[in-house]
Amino acid sequence: MKTGINNQNKELFESFKLGNTNMKNRFVVPSINRCRANKLNNMPVDLMGYFYMQRYHNALIITDDCYVNADYFPFKGLAGIYNEQQTNAWLEVVDKVHSRTTNIYLSLFHPGRVVSDSQLPQGVSALAPSQIQIEGKNMFCKDELFSVPSEMTKEDINRIKLDFKKAALNAKQAGFDGIQINAGNGFLIDQFLRDGSNNRKDEYGGSIQNRCRFCLEIIDEILTVYSNDRLSIKLSPINKQYSMSDSNPIELMAYLLKEIEKRKLAFVEIKKVGYLDIIPTQQKQTEIEFSKYNLEDPMPEFFKIIKSFYNGNMIANSDFQSFEEANSLVRDIGYQAVAFEVLSITNPDIPQRIKERGNINKNLRSVFLYNGDRNGYTDYPYYIAHSKF
Repeated sequence: MKTGINNQNKELFESFKLGNTNMKNRFVVPSINRCRANKLNNMPVDLMGYFYMQRYHNALIITDDCYVNADYFPFKGLAGIYNEQQTNAWLEVVDKVHSRTTNIYLSLFHPGRVVSDSQLPQGVSALAPSQIQIEGKNMFCKDELFSVPSEMTKEDINRIKLDFKKAALNAKQAGFDGIQINAGNGFLIDQFLRDGSNNRKDEYGGSIQNRCRFCLEIIDEILTVYSNDRLSIKLSPINKQYSMSDSNPIELMAYLLKEIEKRKLAFVEIKKVGYLDIIPTQQKQTEIEFSKYNLEDPMPEFFKIIKSFYNGNMIANSDFQSFEEANSLVRDIGYQAVAFEVLSITNPDIPQRIKERGNINKNLRSVFLYNGDRNGYTDYPYYIAHSKF
């Protein structure tokens, strides 16, 4: 093992300001759904706060996705922020993270069509922009088929926009440094954006401008209660998870990013395909070396192309093949920060390991990825003993 300070990737360790947030370096823990919340009331628990606290070497932590309303809960163990009790519980989590002098954003989402019938309350239908079912089976629901969603009415659209606004208000009361709208990962907003899941004939479908309308309207709703320098958005334009596709993702991003740029958000997080998108999570083995999986790269120049459309702050989210690759996005392409997905799970102190040339843990205990207790969640070791708190 090499020892001593690593100056090769020095740009990653620069301090800077991201929107209204002071960043001690350029490392971000992205939203990774680990499903440890209380399954009865969708409230965050102390263990989640401990997980976020452990990663205090990173400048910014983005929480698991958080339900904005009580429509339905296909991911048991994700928290909500649609009532006072949940908001108060999140306040305790935020206080824990702030005690370690790092920043935390809350990720807001609606699952849309990512649900199976048995997960729906009686009399409730899955909602989506169009009546297009996800192919295959739902691994979070005993391999049932996904629901055939109902096409959302204008009333549905307006209600959910207001749900995002109310969730943002609650996040503000909970003391979050900012919030992130998850408009990627195949969830509801992403379903509106891409033509593989949206074939509406009204002002929310058809042209790129129309398909972006729902996303931009949610941004504008939240901007009435949250300053733009504390609001971010996550996009994953080439992610195929949950049967997602688009006939022209580059043209889609070119338009959407120019519209987002007008709103001067704190940052845009761009996600490329990662290991969690390709590794089967329901498997017998208790530990896998994820780097042995072939991470398909359908667009090698992806991050460079996307950055050319946007002059504001951007974070690149990927399971990078090297730290030099991540550093070059900051140094050469103009990204403000990088987000490591799987490595943030297996290495609670990933910035410290890179800085001091420590061993990088590439073994993911995938059997504990979703649900469970501290096993495979908060028990990954630190590189340096005194880093542990």
